[in-house]
Order: sequence, then structure tokens, then C-alpha cells
Amino acid sequence: VHGNKAPLVEVYSMPDCRHCEVAKVHLHQRGITFVEFDISQDREAKIALMRRTGGTARTVPQIFIEGEHIGGCSDMLHMLCEAKPSKLAQRLWQSRGAGLAKASKIAQRLWPSRWAGL
Repeated sequence: VHGNKAPLVEVYSMPDCRHCEVAKVHLHQRGITFVEFDISQDREAKIALMRRTGGTARTVPQIFIEGEHIGGCSDMLHMLCEAKPSKLAQRLWQSRGAGLAKASKIAQRLWPSRWAGL
């Protein structure tokens, strides 16, 4: 795990993909850095995506957080805006001692009003 560093977020995308742009805009607006792989231009990235998802990924974007496949744009947004962190988010993003998932911290930045009082 990365300690104090930001979590590694990887986005497999293609140009002119509306859902890819939505996912990237949400990440950018929240100051969440990510590595992008354009599978239309990078054959090795496309092969890696197929290998990492067991060949099941047929759409883009496909998003990985700390190496864990989250899914597409709507999956990422759902995970980030859950009122309480999912077990997956808790398992992936355990906070430094507070027990709150890092995914929850990302969600707090996305929708702070949903997290008031937690």
C-alpha cells in the first residue's frame, strides 16, 4: 500500500467516449490523480485490460483502484457516493488507524453534505 501517497487509480479509456470523459472529469474535479491508458492506441494496454478482467471487459472506461477492478464509470460513481463505504471500499482503502476507508474520504470530497455527522 502507498502509505501517505494517493491511491493508484488506473483508467482504461478510448477517445470520444462520453463515459470515459465523465469518469475523468469527476476524478480531476476532486483532485484525484490517475494513470490513463488509451486502448485504441495502445495494443499492450488493451491486452493487459483483457488479462486483468479475465476478458470480461467489453466497454470503457474500466477503472482499477490499487489494482482492484472497480468496473466502469457508473460503478466508480456508485462506490464514491455511497452513504456508507462498501465492504470492497473498506477492504481496499483502510484509513491510517481511523478505520474509515480511503474511498470514503474520496466520497467525502465528492459529496461532503452526505457525510456530515459520520
